[in-house]
Amino acid sequence: MDRLLSMEIFVAAVELGTFTAVAEKFRLSPPMVSKHIQALEKRIGASLLNRTTRQQHLTEVGESYYQKCKEILQQISALDSDTTAKATQPKGKLRISASVWYGMSTLAPAIAAYLATYPEVDIELLLNDRYVDPISEGFDVVVRIGQLEDSSMIARKLPDYELLICASPDYIEKNGRPNHPDELVDHQCLYFTSWVAQGGWRQINKQVGRHNAPRITSNNVQVIRQAALNGIGLIMMPVSLLNDDIEAGSLIEVLRDYRPEAKPVNLLFSEKAKTTAKIASFVGFVSDYLNGNG
Repeated sequence: MDRLLSMEIFVAAVELGTFTAVAEKFRLSPPMVSKHIQALEKRIGASLLNRTTRQQHLTEVGESYYQKCKEILQQISALDSDTTAKATQPKGKLRISASVWYGMSTLAPAIAAYLATYPEVDIELLLNDRYVDPISEGFDVVVRIGQLEDSSMIARKLPDYELLICASPDYIEKNGRPNHPDELVDHQCLYFTSWVAQGGWRQINKQVGRHNAPRITSNNVQVIRQAALNGIGLIMMPVSLLNDDIEAGSLIEVLRDYRPEAKPVNLLFSEKAKTTAKIASFVGFVSDYLNGNG
C-alpha cells in the first residue's frame, strides 16, 4: 500500500474519530481504511489504535507516531506549495543573447519594462553580432534575425527588422540627395562591419564600396550613427535606431522606395524551456510589448 496515503488516513482517523468519517473523506470503504491502518501497524510492529464498538483511542506508540506523521505531512505540503510557487511564478536568472543594435535600441526598453513587472527575475543580456548557439552557450532565449533554419528550437515572432537609409541635412546640402540605388557609388556609404555577411549595402547596390572605400567602418552602430549625424556619409540602419533622429530632423530618409526587404525577427528557446515560468513570462511579455499588445 501507499505508505504516504496510509499515514494521511491514520492522521485523519485520529482527528475525525471514526473510520466511517475517514472513508467518506477519502472515498474509500471503512474496511479499506482499516487495512491502511493495519498496514502501518504491521510495518512498525506495534498497535496504533485501540478500538471498541463505541470508541477508539491512541496507544502510547500511536500518540508518538501520530505527531510524527502530522509533522511529516505538513513538511510535504509545504514542499509541494513551495515547488509549485517556483514552477508557476517567474523567478531566477535569465541569460539572453541579441545583436548589439537590436539589444540596445529595441530589446533594452522591453527588458526594462519586464524587470519592473517581474521583480524576482534577473537578466544577463549579452550583445554581440555573431551567430550564437543557445544550447551549447547556455542561453535561455536568443534573438534571431533572418530566415530560420530547421531546428528543434521554438520561435516566437517579433516585428520585422526594417532598414532605412538616411543622411544628415548637411550631407545632402553638400553632396546632393540620391534618388536611385545606382547613384550610391558616388556617395559615401558608411559601413557597419557586422552586416557584411548579411549583404550590407550590396542589398541595394552591389557596386557600393568597389570604387570608393568608406571613410569610416565600425562594428559599433553608435559610431556609424554619430558619423552620419556629423555629415560624414549615408547610413543604413534599423528603423528603431534612427526614428528619433528623423523626428528631430537630424537625419533625413532617402531612397525610401528602395528600402531593403524586411527580415523576420524571432525569439528562440528550447522545447523544454517553454514550461519554465521565467522563460514563458519573458517570451510572452516581450512579444506583447514589441508587437504593441502590452
